[in-house]
Amino acid sequence: MPNPPPILCFAGRSGAGKTTLLVELIGLLRARGFRVATAKHDPHGHAALDTEGKDTWRHREAGAEVVLLVGPRTIACVSDVEEEPSLEALRDRFVGRADILLAEGFKRAPHPKIEVARKALGADLLLRGDPHLVAVATDFETDAGAPRLDLNDPAAVADFVETRFLRPRTAP
Repeated sequence: MPNPPPILCFAGRSGAGKTTLLVELIGLLRARGFRVATAKHDPHGHAALDTEGKDTWRHREAGAEVVLLVGPRTIACVSDVEEEPSLEALRDRFVGRADILLAEGFKRAPHPKIEVARKALGADLLLRGDPHLVAVATDFETDAGAPRLDLNDPAAVADFVETRFLRPRTAP
């Protein structure tokens, strides 16, 4: 794939605000004209694409290895895999048209990461010392060895992402 979109992971403790920040970031980047793809890591396998009893759920229960849910503007896929695919494999297969893949979780992946941390959950950072840590988005001051972004200022996070990961790709 020529010039695949960059991957940026957002990791942190449960309840830190990763999803809230990503939802705001997606809207801001879209408003700036960027195409955004996302991946959510579910290490425990609890996430469900479909509801029990619905047709696609029944297809899976009957033994289908791949189930596609296709609509006029969307496609969702549930597929059996031998092992959890890497972010690169997911990006290359599903998100080639996007400008960036924002991944929630994947704290062990060898990709740039922004840690999301909230003071109410403790000041210890999960990713301190991670060579892939490019920033921390917090509501408290910390010396993480990476730039600190204000967790309560999604526009500043969007500026960082655009400058660091998107602008060089779109420059003439």
